[in-house]
Amino acid sequence: MARSPDQVHREVCAVLYRIQDQRVEFCLVSTERASRWELPHTEIANGESSLEAAYRCVLEQTGLVCRTGQQEPLDDIMATQNRRLVQVVAYLLEAQPGGNGAPHRIRWCLAEEARARIRRKPMRRLIDLALRRQAGQAGH
Repeated sequence: MARSPDQVHREVCAVLYRIQDQRVEFCLVSTERASRWELPHTEIANGESSLEAAYRCVLEQTGLVCRTGQQEPLDDIMATQNRRLVQVVAYLLEAQPGGNGAPHRIRWCLAEEARARIRRKPMRRLIDLALRRQAGQAGH
């Protein structure tokens, strides 16, 4: 049976990165009650664009602000989570230096470590897509 669009749970994922010593590092978050690391993500509020939700997500979960830049999604993933259909729109966002302190634990790591720490395969794939987009932007 087909699901109607209102039955799809919408989330946004921020693939947050910075350039450190000419290498790309990714930001992973972990709540105090969870030991696993993941990319910052949150639900999209009513009336909020997915890009606005991504910026809000980064600020709320890491205390960091992102540079305004690429506004096209990195990827759009359909998945099931707890027996419900979830649409995850992912954005590649560059962190600005500084910040207000993170409400969650954050960890900056290179791509290989990020892929190893992220448990869900579709989310791990976002690291590879981010690296490809970064390489494409550097080549222009």
